[in-house]
Amino acid sequence: MSHSIFLLSITVLFCLTSIHGAQSSSGLDRMLKSIDETCSHIHSLLTYQRKIINIQVTKEAPVRIKIDMELTSPLAPLAKQHFSVEGMVCQNGFDRNAAQAACRSRKKKLQMFSTNYEWTPSPTDLYDKCYFEYNNDPFVVPCEFVLDNFNCTSDATSLNDCSYTALFQHQCTNDMHVGIGCGGTCKLI
Repeated sequence: MSHSIFLLSITVLFCLTSIHGAQSSSGLDRMLKSIDETCSHIHSLLTYQRKIINIQVTKEAPVRIKIDMELTSPLAPLAKQHFSVEGMVCQNGFDRNAAQAACRSRKKKLQMFSTNYEWTPSPTDLYDKCYFEYNNDPFVVPCEFVLDNFNCTSDATSLNDCSYTALFQHQCTNDMHVGIGCGGTCKLI
């Protein structure tokens, strides 16, 4: 089962459980309306055509990225909507060129690069979750890796310049993190 379908299934199950498992009251009705709208948004995020428009490194070790997406609804193809998702990068294909591109995007030089990066998450780490934001409506879902199989040239200045798999499409286990260390300053030509 693809990861997008898996996430959609979890989301639909959460939405149905939240909507049908509740009792009626005016405050609860408002909450249910909000949950129903959120569920509709989540469904749109995972089923409509989407395009990555920006990738930003938010953490170096292990590498965590925020991906800004453009969403195209088949009902209104000219009306673009945007959302973001933040999660981990899998080590598959993440080589020295990708590590350098990630550091260059932070205007720094690559100091350290490691696949199979071992680390102990802190209680505040979202290591096994992805953070979504759509219409100022944030939510967290279980997932770990968002992108995989980066292919970057040696002169790439950010991960935006690389190719990679589709969002959530990866063949990774939870021990396949990558870590980088960036330092100093980098002059981009």
